Amino acid sequence: DLVPYFGSQFTAGQFYMKFPLYHSVQPYLNGGDDKSIYEGVHVKLEERFSHGLNFMAAYTFQKNVGNAGVGGYLSNTWTGGNVNFASGRGRLYSDPGYSGSGGQGAEYQNNDCKACDRALLPDEARQILNVAWTYQLPFGPGKAFATSSHGIGRQLVEGWKISSNFNAQSGTPLTVTCPSNGMTNRCNLVGDPRTGVRSSRLAIQQAGPGKGWWNASAFTAPFGSDPAAIAVATSGTTAQKDALPSWWTFGTEGVRPPSVRMPGFIGMDASLSKDFKVGEGRYFQFRWELYNVLNHQN
Repeated sequence: DLVPYFGSQFTAGQFYMKFPLYHSVQPYLNGGDDKSIYEGVHVKLEERFSHGLNFMAAYTFQKNVGNAGVGGYLSNTWTGGNVNFASGRGRLYSDPGYSGSGGQGAEYQNNDCKACDRALLPDEARQILNVAWTYQLPFGPGKAFATSSHGIGRQLVEGWKISSNFNAQSGTPLTVTCPSNGMTNRCNLVGDPRTGVRSSRLAIQQAGPGKGWWNASAFTAPFGSDPAAIAVATSGTTAQKDALPSWWTFGTEGVRPPSVRMPGFIGMDASLSKDFKVGEGRYFQFRWELYNVLNHQN
């Protein structure tokens, strides 16, 4: 049974709730009013075996936008747990941006302005490039470098193949949260997050603490940067917080600012292989595989 809150238990913050008289009712199930829009361009180039080369490249330029709502999580395969910690593909991303309290929930910051929480989705990689190829080395009969060897010598020289796959993609959007007020932990965006950002890992290491992938001074807490407001928000009494106007304001930052992304990913693997026939329909394979050939730290 739901019992209305009255008397001393009723706080000013409850006036801003969706159901102010019922403190325990939480809007975790916003399904039905959520939507997402995907726009993308896909290009594929393929070269089937010609002169020993097989080649395929695929490039995607995309944009994936959606608003808050648990339907976006439940549209993927359910993997257990409760709704407040997402499911399916959404579980792979640490995404506190939908929740006013800072968890991984599916709440709007402001139920009266659901369009305000329209933003890039947490798995949006703007650009993706995949390249895969196989090349038969030109040694042996009918090849550019024919060999007169026979028997074991011929077996050792011909039939070698080099294979490789290369993948590069943009980083996915991140959510920046701040110390919360009575409404939200969504920050106020007061500058450009990309100002002064270092472009390489080495530059970030040399810059020292506080200098990273984005400009931290572009964000302030939702109660503002005024020292008096900070003092009340961090150590004030409940009555002092209730009387502070900025304690009851929403953050101006979007769920995921487009300029705040994790670093991108680059990876390349390769292999050298050869099949040795030992009879009709029988063979064994030698394979030498190299992972992260570029020795690139992601």
